[in-house]
Amino acid sequence: VSVFFGSPYVTTNKKVVIKALKIANLEKGDIFYDLGSGNGDILILAQKFGAKAFGFEISPYYYIWAKLRTLNKPNIQIKYQNINNVNLKKADVVYCYLLPKFLEKLSLKFQKELKSGSKLVSISFPIRGLKEKTKLKYQNYTIYIYKF
Repeated sequence: VSVFFGSPYVTTNKKVVIKALKIANLEKGDIFYDLGSGNGDILILAQKFGAKAFGFEISPYYYIWAKLRTLNKPNIQIKYQNINNVNLKKADVVYCYLLPKFLEKLSLKFQKELKSGSKLVSISFPIRGLKEKTKLKYQNYTIYIYKF
């Protein structure tokens, strides 16, 4: 289902995600959003940083899979929701690994909704219309961090 709404399900190397979350300075108590949270891997990592992690997934299969994987993790919530309908105002750090075409459509949403001081992490693809704070090549990925 997710491929029709912006991106196919693709896992990210765990070391790359950890590096990205460190660069974004994810801290205990931060509100973390994963847009297109798939099987919940990123949410589980964010929770290990002490963040309150919220995932948004449109594929029923991955939504159910992630819900099952995170049942006993009180700081993780997963919603079956289209990310276009997610209000980003409370997020301290937003993570996404989406295709450029979809990121471009979300660019205005990011600019309108992300609060001052929040950070946006994009793996592999820059977001047109936004100026990155940090760009880092790590393993076979590029990590983009935007600060609002």
